[in-house]
Amino acid sequence: MGTSQKKILESLDINNDIAIQELGIKEASQVKDFAFLFRPANPGKCVWQNCAKVICNKSDEELEPYLTDMLEWLEEEKYCFRNDGSMIIRQKLEKMPPQLLKEPLEKTLKKALTEKNFKLLDSCCEFLSFDNPKVKEYIDSKLLQEIEDLYDALADLSWDSPEEKLQQSITKIIKWEDFSPLFLPLYRTGKEVWGNSALIIVNKTDEELEPYLTDMLIWITDLNWPGAELIWQRLIKFDYKKLLPVFEKIVHEAIAIKEYGWLYWMNELLENNVGLKKHVKKELYDSLKNIDFDN
Repeated sequence: MGTSQKKILESLDINNDIAIQELGIKEASQVKDFAFLFRPANPGKCVWQNCAKVICNKSDEELEPYLTDMLEWLEEEKYCFRNDGSMIIRQKLEKMPPQLLKEPLEKTLKKALTEKNFKLLDSCCEFLSFDNPKVKEYIDSKLLQEIEDLYDALADLSWDSPEEKLQQSITKIIKWEDFSPLFLPLYRTGKEVWGNSALIIVNKTDEELEPYLTDMLIWITDLNWPGAELIWQRLIKFDYKKLLPVFEKIVHEAIAIKEYGWLYWMNELLENNVGLKKHVKKELYDSLKNIDFDN
């Protein structure tokens, strides 16, 4: 990344004064090669919202080479951040011609299935069904059926399922080697399956759950969500050595983009997981304690 691009990104930080952000948006809008604006790793999510604003002011023709990047951005919605630009990207995609989205959507759906990226799969399926349903008419029917079969299995975890059907589904799903589809699925299932999904998850060992710690921490964004209390109790008992690096990373990100609702529950987790509280970095602990959650 060049020096000028780095300076532009630094000015797009949502923690800057509005005047600095607006100047950054103006400068970024004049750059011909804007590939560096797609979810930059540095300085991170604190600039993504303004990056999305610049991107979505481009024409459909300018954006066509980047449509897969835009579609992949949708997975961020599953991380519950309000300031990561994903909603801005989604709104732009909603207005695009279905024919233009066909090829990049098929490519993105196949990638999500192959890589078992169910956050991306869920987000793209929601987009297909609710935000731009006309696109669905252009997508390969065999690909859509493969996706439907996966969600059929999850749908039987609904709180409305008959007990026998529910138990059959649980018996089948607990044998899955990869159980990432259980984390906050929405497409076709809605929140009705979250409680029973959480019941399966919390009975896994720390070693089995370690790859999914980010997903578990996302679940406690709101303890009113079905299954969130179960996940919360499981995290309290989790081995702090495994949890600590993931916890610290997410808290840093949430502070940077002012996700105070989520930070409230992260702070509560910190207070209840003894090992986590004892070993978290003092700087981060102090940052959490200095947040006025009442306002």
